[in-house]
Amino acid sequence: MTGDVELLLSRSNKMFEEVIPLRSLQQELADNFYPERSDFTSTRSIGSEFASHLTTSFPVKVRRDLANIFSTMLRPQEKLWARMTVRNYDDLSDEAKDWLDNSSKALRNAMYDNVSGFARATSQADDDVATFGNACISCEVDWSTQSFLFRTWHLKDVVWSEDEKGRVGRVDRKWFPSVSELNRIFRGRVHQKVKDAMVKDPHKKIEVRHMFIPVNECSHKKPPAGAKYWSIFYDVENKFVIEEVPYKHGYYCIPRWKTIPGSQYAFSPAAMSSLPDARTAQAMMLILLEAGEKAVDPPMIAIEDVLRSDANLFSGGITVISPDHDERMGRPLYPVLDSTSTNIPIGFELLQSMKVAIEEAFYLNKVGLPPLAGGMSPFEVGQRVSEYVRNALPLFEPLEPEYNGALCSLAFDVGFAAGLFGRKEDIPEELLGRNIDFKFENPLRDAADRAKGNLLLESVSVVNQMAAYDPSVSHIIDAHAAVRDTLEGIGSPRKWFRNLEEVAERVESEQSAMAMQNVMGAVQQGAETAKTVGEASNALQGIQGVA
Repeated sequence: MTGDVELLLSRSNKMFEEVIPLRSLQQELADNFYPERSDFTSTRSIGSEFASHLTTSFPVKVRRDLANIFSTMLRPQEKLWARMTVRNYDDLSDEAKDWLDNSSKALRNAMYDNVSGFARATSQADDDVATFGNACISCEVDWSTQSFLFRTWHLKDVVWSEDEKGRVGRVDRKWFPSVSELNRIFRGRVHQKVKDAMVKDPHKKIEVRHMFIPVNECSHKKPPAGAKYWSIFYDVENKFVIEEVPYKHGYYCIPRWKTIPGSQYAFSPAAMSSLPDARTAQAMMLILLEAGEKAVDPPMIAIEDVLRSDANLFSGGITVISPDHDERMGRPLYPVLDSTSTNIPIGFELLQSMKVAIEEAFYLNKVGLPPLAGGMSPFEVGQRVSEYVRNALPLFEPLEPEYNGALCSLAFDVGFAAGLFGRKEDIPEELLGRNIDFKFENPLRDAADRAKGNLLLESVSVVNQMAAYDPSVSHIIDAHAAVRDTLEGIGSPRKWFRNLEEVAERVESEQSAMAMQNVMGAVQQGAETAKTVGEASNALQGIQGVA
């Protein structure tokens, strides 16, 4: 291994050392909201209980609900939720728009392939983002199945840095495959000691460091033309470079929810703000459980020398007392607490207030569409929808580019390099050299886009009312442009649309047919008039002849 790669490994080790304090916080968050991931600073054996330390599962359920909302709001499976686009999309030809539309469908089909692991990876990442504000997803091509391969990695094994533009640059990951896995994946291109271990101990774990580094941070080897990253797999134990490959596209997607200046690691505003409430809820639930146990099975007080046997408080138990006991001296056995004066209801009220606070911290009161009563005017409906968008937007706006955008861009780059979208020669020329962006469709955007329909109806109503005073205002609205924009806004498929040239031809044909019909009508009317005039003339001549 060259000295430059040793320097890269030294920097990697330093990054893992610097993140140790964050692991303690992530462990605390996991203990309260995501016990399945609570192994940042501790190890768990198979079969150990995840949540044995919790007294209430409510914080865990709230985190689960928010993660499910991420899935349904950001990636609704019932629709094509990510559409490719470019700047000045409206100026593109229909051929270019059709290529973008078809490529969007091809990308979605590849991402949701049964063997791609996309659904599982994003489900795990949703929970990580909801709890810790970060996730790590890798995307590559599994050439054995000719499909994508998505995987989510444990945050405790991943570190990353930012470049000068504040974007995620270098990503380093610890990986612990077995000897047999390492030999199979890299086809024997491993250290000799790893090959020898195949016979002695094939299940032995080997620490491998994956360093995915931008080329401008890696000077040990000149990259080929077009390469943007170096991917280095390094056997830490044997100090051996297993693989060193240039990449023209990324490998990891790092969704980040809320970031603060000076840190490349994000946080979850939901989990961080509700962590004190979650701790309080656990403590309060423990107190209520103990109070309930005391109320149902209270501790007892026995008068000394009165009981002649142990107090048998089980069902059907008999306790023998001294016959000399005088009842006027008090009961020989009675509970310490008076169950009629218990404060359990007050405790439950306090616990309920904690639950409400946790739900609000996780935005669960912001993601429901406000009720739309019957008989509302388009203006009232628009105002309700606007209120819904304003409340929910702060939750999803940071995640759309950082999560959906980054993941789709990575998948597009990987798919493009693998030939998913066909030959480069088949791409419309006007798209060559342009950056592909993504427009996302989700219930939140649907609510905003469908407002265009109400806006159009409201605009038409205004024009119709004012046309009574000035008929020329009817020419203000371009009906074709308004309807196309509204149909695209509500998500109508592009294959329903006729292109502008075809629409123009149909309009011209209809106008020509109407003009011809008018001409034929005028000719027919003229012929009928001439016939009527002729008949009148003959009748007049007949009258004159009689006279």
